[in-house]
Amino acid sequence: MKPFRLFLFTLAAACGLALSECTRNSPYQTADPGSPVEWSSFSAKIFAAVAEDRADANTVVSPVSIWALTALLAEASAGETAEEVEALLGTQKGINAALPRRYFAVRNTLAEDAGGELSWFDGFFYDPARIEIRSEFLRTLLHGYRGNYLAQDFDDPESAETINKRVKAASGDHIEGVIDGIPAETAAFLLNVIYFKADWEHPFDEDLTRPAPFTTGSGASAEVPMMRTDARINVMRAEGYTAAELFFADSSFSLIVVRPDRFDPAAVPDHEAVLNAVMRATFAPERIDLQMPRLSLEFGESLIPAMKRLGVLKIFNEAEADLSSVGKALTGRNLHVDLLRHDAVLKIDERGAEGAAATTAGISATSLPPSVVFDVPYHAVLRHRDTGIPVFAAYVNDPREEGEIDPLRR
Repeated sequence: MKPFRLFLFTLAAACGLALSECTRNSPYQTADPGSPVEWSSFSAKIFAAVAEDRADANTVVSPVSIWALTALLAEASAGETAEEVEALLGTQKGINAALPRRYFAVRNTLAEDAGGELSWFDGFFYDPARIEIRSEFLRTLLHGYRGNYLAQDFDDPESAETINKRVKAASGDHIEGVIDGIPAETAAFLLNVIYFKADWEHPFDEDLTRPAPFTTGSGASAEVPMMRTDARINVMRAEGYTAAELFFADSSFSLIVVRPDRFDPAAVPDHEAVLNAVMRATFAPERIDLQMPRLSLEFGESLIPAMKRLGVLKIFNEAEADLSSVGKALTGRNLHVDLLRHDAVLKIDERGAEGAAATTAGISATSLPPSVVFDVPYHAVLRHRDTGIPVFAAYVNDPREEGEIDPLRR
């Protein structure tokens, strides 16, 4: 079986997959979880789109968590909105279509091949006083995706805490919360949470970890705790890059670290090209003296700019979004996605790696226009618009009628 791979590119990290067939007994047991080429293409595109505005910052994302939440959004969408989302996924939605079958295969394969610990949670939280949910969507979520759903009163402050507690538990207590509160126009939330933890097949010797210099993205020098091992490790050498692959114990997961042979602080990293090349490359065992930093990365930002760069536009547009597959707002206003957030944590040390990711979508009704109510004393000016000449000016202290107006004199 080809290994699952966690990728670290300089100080930018991403989860990628090389998947096998799902063998668990189920209606979807022959489903195709996707090829390494498909996954490398999706992962590299997502990572590059997210990292585009983060040239001077660490970036860590879970492409498979983003893919999972995007699949759920596809099921909630219809018409041209669904077509844009399906184009990014490269798969069609629907209870009998390829997308839920692939989803099932991916989820099962990850669970079966984790020698350490891997958990996966999908959740749909909604307020029945704000949205009328289509029963077909809930059936698809439950049977096609093995997701969970919960009806709540979003006017109750405890509702946001309930969602955040579920995310915290599913992420191994690494992600404290994904929402601060629930706005009045928000009708539902879709969530995906993934947690991974595993030890190295050959742990680093903690006694060999020493402070060592690291050249940062800006070209400055910083002192970091550098781990070290002299071992036979899978290595790939390509034009301009060297990569090493470290295996986890009793699992089909591995970590790939890839560095440029010559680092130029002025150069813009081509994340998509490098990750695509490394994820499709062939590695060979070689004895090397490997040195890499012990580190802890965190990320928490909106995915909406990245999704728009990848052609997903309508779902975020208040007027054009079609989320009729999930239901309809009881206010009669149009549903759209106004929150799409990704939170991720990745820790790498001498013993192994631990990571968690949560991808959250907020589905809202088109917000009401702002109200301007003249219910206190106010000024009024009747003017000629082009010249600004005031014909009348008034201050209304008490708008109750002071006298009768003769309609014949109007």
